[in-house]
Amino acid sequence: MKQKKSFSEFLGDIVHNNTFLKVLSVFLALFAWIYILYIVDPVNTKDFDKVEVSMSFEGSVPDRNGFMYLLTDTNLTVNISVSGSRTELMNVSRSDIKATLNMDRVITEGTYEIEVNVNVDNDDITVVDVYPKTFTIQFAEVATRTLDLKLNAAGSLPAGYAVDSTFISPARITISGPKNTVNAINEAYLTVSLENVKSDLSGQYEISLVDSNGNNVDRKYLTMSVTRAEMLLNIIYRKNLTPVVSLTNSSGGDESSYISVELNVDSIIATGEEKDLAKLDKYAIGTIDSALVGRDTTISFPIPPIEGTTFDTESVTATVKFLQPTDTVTIPFTVEQMSCINIPTGKSVIINTRELDITLRSQVQDIDYFSTENLQCLIDLSQANTNGTYPVYVVMASRDAAKPFGIVGTYSADVTIQ
Repeated sequence: MKQKKSFSEFLGDIVHNNTFLKVLSVFLALFAWIYILYIVDPVNTKDFDKVEVSMSFEGSVPDRNGFMYLLTDTNLTVNISVSGSRTELMNVSRSDIKATLNMDRVITEGTYEIEVNVNVDNDDITVVDVYPKTFTIQFAEVATRTLDLKLNAAGSLPAGYAVDSTFISPARITISGPKNTVNAINEAYLTVSLENVKSDLSGQYEISLVDSNGNNVDRKYLTMSVTRAEMLLNIIYRKNLTPVVSLTNSSGGDESSYISVELNVDSIIATGEEKDLAKLDKYAIGTIDSALVGRDTTISFPIPPIEGTTFDTESVTATVKFLQPTDTVTIPFTVEQMSCINIPTGKSVIINTRELDITLRSQVQDIDYFSTENLQCLIDLSQANTNGTYPVYVVMASRDAAKPFGIVGTYSADVTIQ
């Protein structure tokens, strides 16, 4: 029969049992941890650095009052310390902390110390410290303006070149920002260099804002509908030309000493290629035949075309002016006083016209000087008229002591060439 162990023997067996000792050690350690956690050190702190501050401006008091904040860097952060039990602190993360700015006091323009409000999504956690506690923020009234975009040309185009037209898109710009800054803007423009430009210019250009003194306006707090704009400059070449109308007399003589031709314009503007116009200073637009005109005759001349060139007018009006008193005399030339020129080689001629009465015009004091003795009547056989006759013109028989004159009208003679 097995003898029953005493209590002391039983207790000794337990104490010397390894399994029992291991279990007891774990139990005692757990008891100690619970004791320290909940009795010895029940309250602790935890720090969170660089917590972002939410600036919910839309719908805030200053926003409803028509203000804006002047704060270049809105990436605001604070350092926050919180306290609570060890267990609660273990469960608190950065996402549970909300830092915001209280802008309820902002009812007028000015600079304010805006307090940072911190909330933790755990009622058992207390905010111990916030740094910084406030942020200095300026608030200003908001204004909006719309301005025309202009061209600011830097430098000058080469001689003869000009800006014919300017196209800017968009043509206007809308600017919002602090009222004082917006109201200080005098002009919005695009700066374009015109140095050595000889053809159309296009591209995107930065928009500049300047005040009335030409100084750049600080754009830090401004909102612009666009910051760059498209521009097209149509560049053309222009040159002032002096129109010239020549005076001649197809029937003979030179009346330029007492007849002038006055034009209704001193110059015409030609627009085209530089290579076509560079060598032109005077531009011949026509000829007046004094044999066919009388005193104060006015003739309109269309501008002769140049390919690829346009003119600022379609025509020029010329007026014949007699500078001296003139008179006319009719001089009869018989066939014996007529001569043929430009006779075809190997041919002979017979002048069939027996007499021509030719009217001569000259200054009053010289009119009696002219006669068949000092004049020659020439028949030009180089080209026949449409009716088969040949043109006649009169020249001085000698250049010595020649006097200015002109023949009035045109004349022809019947000649047989054989």
